[in-house]
Amino acid sequence: MKRLLFVVAFAVLVLLPLARLAMAEETVVGGTEGVDLTVYNQNFALVRDQRTVPVQEGINYVRVEDIAAYVDPATVRFESLTAPEALVVREQNYQYDLINATNILNKCVGKRITVRQMLEDGKVREISGKLLNPVTAVVPAPLDSYNPLPPWARIYGGYYSGLFASTSQPVQVNGLVIQTDEGLVFNASGEVMVAELPEGLISRPSLLWKLEAAGAGTHRAQLSYLTQGITWRADYVAQVNAEENGVDLTGWVTLDNRSGAGYKDAGLQLMAGEVRRVTPQAQGAGYGGYALKATIGGPAPTFEEQPFFEYHLYTMTEKTTIADNETKQLSLLTAGEVPVKKVFVYDGGWANWQYWLQDPWSYRSGRSSRPGEGWMTQTKAKVAVMLELKNSKENNLGMPLPKGIVRVYKSDPAGRLQFIGEDSIDHTPKDEEFRLWIGNAFDLVAERKRTDYTSISDDVKEESWEVKLRNHKDVPVAVEVTEHIPADWEMLSNSHDYIEKDSNTIMFPVTVNPDGEVTVTYRVRITYW
Repeated sequence: MKRLLFVVAFAVLVLLPLARLAMAEETVVGGTEGVDLTVYNQNFALVRDQRTVPVQEGINYVRVEDIAAYVDPATVRFESLTAPEALVVREQNYQYDLINATNILNKCVGKRITVRQMLEDGKVREISGKLLNPVTAVVPAPLDSYNPLPPWARIYGGYYSGLFASTSQPVQVNGLVIQTDEGLVFNASGEVMVAELPEGLISRPSLLWKLEAAGAGTHRAQLSYLTQGITWRADYVAQVNAEENGVDLTGWVTLDNRSGAGYKDAGLQLMAGEVRRVTPQAQGAGYGGYALKATIGGPAPTFEEQPFFEYHLYTMTEKTTIADNETKQLSLLTAGEVPVKKVFVYDGGWANWQYWLQDPWSYRSGRSSRPGEGWMTQTKAKVAVMLELKNSKENNLGMPLPKGIVRVYKSDPAGRLQFIGEDSIDHTPKDEEFRLWIGNAFDLVAERKRTDYTSISDDVKEESWEVKLRNHKDVPVAVEVTEHIPADWEMLSNSHDYIEKDSNTIMFPVTVNPDGEVTVTYRVRITYW
């Protein structure tokens, strides 16, 4: 049988020992002696890594290789903790020209290489000669085809041309071109052999410092930098009791590390809040160290919280190991018997209100009186079921809660736990109330429609609305009927008392008897600006 021909594209055999040529002798510093992380819930972290660095008097080159793959080089900082005045940083470099077949061949242009090919008859053919072309090349794409300028930018040019100019990207070159003694060989493929590893390639991304030391000795130094690829979020589990007036709440920190590095026995802190970052153009009392007291069975909280600047900092009370490409969950809080109130809310005009916010002119122009032109004059939305909690110490809470998803459960009459809904919460300070929208009521039906629309003038309109609520339960139900009114308004008539929630939102508290129906009506005059 004929042997199959296997073509191995750009497989590199290095004939001499792999040795990177350096300008001067380097000291590779490994073995972290303590690492601390502050992880932000915006997909980045601050790494503080302590190392022992031996130096000689004068100029030293120090390399650290085991760093995060997504390090931001502009944020790197190196300092001696032993004697800062005796060790000065002259240069720092982030190097990421890695050893791989493509980079090796690109750096071998003009040098002699050998391509070994396995023929079908089992024989080996070697092609040796000077490599004339790289494997990849940076070629700017034609502006008109790749990223064309808008017409107005073509007219004005200058600044706008630079703003819309396409970014050059490496492109693959089709086939190797080798100058042999017999002539040119095109598209040679097979096992590629080079005589030596080109200068400047490294096995992994690393940081290289040029340090000037006042004298020989050993320094305990701290390396710090920001890295992408690591983030955290809060996840909560709430179990509603049988009376539906209390919950047991458990909070977890879900940590996701895809930064390209692991962190062994690390001190961990979590920063909650909206920390602003600039993306380059063309990415108990006092609560100082307050820990939430566990009031139900389960793991004790492993984080202590404290205010920090305008954010909140959660410090883990013990070390933890965070492996690369790992999702880890850590206990944040446990709180039992947290008072809760079940609330029914009907907000049938929410979609219209969003339409008003996006396109107020269409709303005021009278088009709303004609069906199908932007918004609804009649809706049959659902009645939402919400759980209302207050984050207070009296309610067994009181620690600022990081934003996250709350998943809610309840046991059925047989004692089996059932999932009944989930909602997300924003960062919630102490003593603030929050609501969880966990679903829609099955036995409550609501209908909303506009019964009259009158144009008094171009800027003044009158509208009449009607909301019907039907309760198919065997107990009375209190429903909050929420209405949104745009612009400046004046209530002309209303069937029920209402509460002004804000300048454009009112709420009618209504009680619907078992198997009963309630109709809420109102007429409002709206004056547009």
